[in-house]
Amino acid sequence: HILKTRESISSDMRLLSIFGAIAATSALATETPGTYQLKYFDIRGVAEISRVLFALGQEPYNDARYDIDASFNAPGFQEDKQSGNLKMNLNRAPVLVTPEGRTI
Repeated sequence: HILKTRESISSDMRLLSIFGAIAATSALATETPGTYQLKYFDIRGVAEISRVLFALGQEPYNDARYDIDASFNAPGFQEDKQSGNLKMNLNRAPVLVTPEGRTI
């Protein structure tokens, strides 16, 4: 069938909207002070939902990603753990830091 039903077109539009939001996640990530900061590993994982929500809400944020090496070590994450920056989340990631500096 060449003709699509309304439901099929609506479904396609929803998918395009979601893919557009995912593509925009890195575009909205900034280094601007006074914005939200999302700290997570440099993978999609658990924080990807937050990244998509920031994109859908068109809210600029700092996407602070911990680099992971081939042995799955993340030195930046270990440094933040030892310095107490992740204490509010029981030394786990993701962590969200508000513009006021409050860690959630």
